[in-house]
Amino acid sequence: MVKGRSLGYDPGMSDAPPDFQALARRYLDLWQEQVAAVAADPALAEAVARGVAMMTQSAAAVAQATGLKVNQPDGGAKEHERREQPGAPHGAASPGPAPHDPRLDPDEFARRLAALEGRVAALEAALGGGGAGAGAKPRRGRTRGVDPA
Repeated sequence: MVKGRSLGYDPGMSDAPPDFQALARRYLDLWQEQVAAVAADPALAEAVARGVAMMTQSAAAVAQATGLKVNQPDGGAKEHERREQPGAPHGAASPGPAPHDPRLDPDEFARRLAALEGRVAALEAALGGGGAGAGAKPRRGRTRGVDPA
């Protein structure tokens, strides 16, 4: 692009520049004719109305699923709330450290597994079983059709 030239209509594209006002009027006239034709056909008007309703419901469902606040009386963030403060870091603040989840701690898991093994041993002793002996067939569990892996 040559410096100093503005973007817009390039005379080299055609012999005479088009009348942009006339093109805009023609576009709006065609658009109004199309809308009138759609409104005159009841079946098409109903289909368009159903399509718009489905798009509206879909947008509302997405907003709800993502936690967006819709239809807020305050209208969202105000102009002064959108401006960055001088010296503030760009973007959202980084998240803090993840909370400690004891279910993911291997030591906690080993402790809980040992406690369960103790409870199973106590139940087997109370039932007089004392566990399966060497060479005994393993007992079939109560749940069927569940893959243990």
